[in-house]
Amino acid sequence: MESVNPTEIISCPNARCGQQLRVPAGEVLMVTCPSCEASFTHRPHTQGKRLSQEFRTKSWTLGELMIAISRESMTLLKRQVPQALGTMERKQEWEGFIEFLKVLFNMVDRVATLYVPVSEYLQFLDAVEGAVIDQMNNAFRKQAGKHGIRLDLKSQLLYDDRHVFVNGTAVPWPQRSRETLRRLADHRALSPDAAARVSTAAAAILYNWYRDGYVHTGIA
Repeated sequence: MESVNPTEIISCPNARCGQQLRVPAGEVLMVTCPSCEASFTHRPHTQGKRLSQEFRTKSWTLGELMIAISRESMTLLKRQVPQALGTMERKQEWEGFIEFLKVLFNMVDRVATLYVPVSEYLQFLDAVEGAVIDQMNNAFRKQAGKHGIRLDLKSQLLYDDRHVFVNGTAVPWPQRSRETLRRLADHRALSPDAAARVSTAAAAILYNWYRDGYVHTGIA
């Protein structure tokens, strides 16, 4: 008899969706919900450390709120001190954004002790952190899918059989989208269609480069 790979049913953490999805069991996966197109990291449950669906959904909603507050805080700060902050580089702006997120994470940590059961407390904090990371990746992928991606004028993107190098820093090839990243290196840009088709792993690499100012959305 042929062995059947075990699967499990999970729910999309997006509170406005909740679609049930069947995925391979026991694996760390990047899952994209076909209904709402939200991408999220699914991690198999450790015995006795399962986070309930209620708090998984709340962690996703909380992640959305934290990102929105941090983004708006940076916008207001730049408006109040335009001479000093109006010309910030993206990396500096990202560092400021992260500082706002850290403040919010500390608040979540304290409030969660009052409302989250002790048995789920640490898993809930991990889920909030994961939700923030996943949603920032989602936002970048949507932006890139609409406007494309281009290398910064000062960036050099090279590759060999095992790695892709951005300004001398080596990154292992993702499992998929190798040809797409080669196209970016060779032509210094990706069309919106090509950018929309990159794998989740490749999108995470591109997002890190975007944060560092190595690539930009939009084709000149």
